[in-house]
Amino acid sequence: MMICYKKWLKLHVQYADISSNQIRRKNDGLYTWLKRYDSEWLKQNYRRIKTKVNSVDWAKRDAELLSQVKEVVREMKEGKPERITWTTIGSKLGISGWLSKKREKLPLTKAYIESTIESMEEFHIRKIKWAIDELEKQGKPMTLWNLAETAGVKPRYMKFISKDIKGFLNGKGYGYNFLQEILNVKGDINE
Repeated sequence: MMICYKKWLKLHVQYADISSNQIRRKNDGLYTWLKRYDSEWLKQNYRRIKTKVNSVDWAKRDAELLSQVKEVVREMKEGKPERITWTTIGSKLGISGWLSKKREKLPLTKAYIESTIESMEEFHIRKIKWAIDELEKQGKPMTLWNLAETAGVKPRYMKFISKDIKGFLNGKGYGYNFLQEILNVKGDINE
């Protein structure tokens, strides 16, 4: 019996920086014997080490994250259009779930993201602008179907932003004769 007590205490001296629970995992037989035959002694000699929880400097993290978020949004606006949302920004940074859960602790980042997130309509408009430029680069004719295919926007959604499309095409010197096609496309936005 004394051998078990000494061994338990020796392990605690030898591994002073870990808890009895961790020692127990490595010496389960010894723990089981002490628990069975002298549980009161075991309770008195059971060490619990409280781990220090590092508090987070949320203001610092917010400032660091804000610059990363701004860079991600800038890249998203320059390349092929992706909808700017909390989820896509978080995914690009590899912190999707975390970012959404901790947004209340990140006031600067939250304010910036809230000011840049896009509605579906805003996203479609940005995709159309991008597609017009792409069609010009590729030298393809500016038709409803080329525009819809390149932008990835279905014609039935284009009719809701036809005034914007007309403005973009007019600004680029294109006729907008196919806009009537857009307005005649069947389909409701809820389909």
